[in-house]
Amino acid sequence: MKYDDFDGLPAFLERVTDHKKVKEYSKSKYIPANIEKAIKYILTNRRNKVIMVLVPCHVHALLKLIEKEKLNRDNYFIIGLFCDKTLNYNFYEYYHKKYGSFNRLDYRNKEKKGWPGDTKLYFNEKSKFVSRYERMFLLDILISRAL
Repeated sequence: MKYDDFDGLPAFLERVTDHKKVKEYSKSKYIPANIEKAIKYILTNRRNKVIMVLVPCHVHALLKLIEKEKLNRDNYFIIGLFCDKTLNYNFYEYYHKKYGSFNRLDYRNKEKKGWPGDTKLYFNEKSKFVSRYERMFLLDILISRAL
């Protein structure tokens, strides 16, 4: 998923066929990823072989899709990532109301205090660090949940 700047729209998994572009799409995003485009691609290209990098809930959804649609499981090489809570998109609204309108953010920026990183908000000419403790507090309130 290539995703750098939040524009209010969901982030989608993207199909990458150029191995040189894989690096652009790497790096943790810490936001909900929409797999709608990936599912549409799989359903319209049933015989293609696909490598997918997914979090556990998406792996589960893909395996259910393969079963339901009677797809060839051997066509899908799945790389599973760890996932420990993901904030829903309401955290952007929270940060905008509390800190003002920003252009983009780094969810876990490590340049100031190291791991696990503070959130860095970028405004037109300046930036601001938001404590990791505030982000961790928000995880218990604004967590994405499976339906």
